[in-house]
Amino acid sequence: MQHITFEPIHARWAVVWLHGFGDAPEDWANEFRTCREALAHVRWTHVRAPQVSQTCYNGLRMASWGNYRDQGCTHVGSLDYESRDLSLMKQ
Repeated sequence: MQHITFEPIHARWAVVWLHGFGDAPEDWANEFRTCREALAHVRWTHVRAPQVSQTCYNGLRMASWGNYRDQGCTHVGSLDYESRDLSLMKQ
């Protein structure tokens, strides 16, 4: 899995950022620039999600942390929130 890491390499604290559906680490790196400057003693790692075939988009592969069945926002009661099928995550 690819990621972007910002110094310092040997730090006592770290922030690990998992981007949203269809995003990439680069999309967020600039957004967090001010935070990284203010917390220069913290290691920042932005992890890249794998390309996963998406049921909600007819099998189109997109950066995500799992396979989504519903195009809408995940919320209590939605198909993705209520799903107990972990096999959807193994793509």
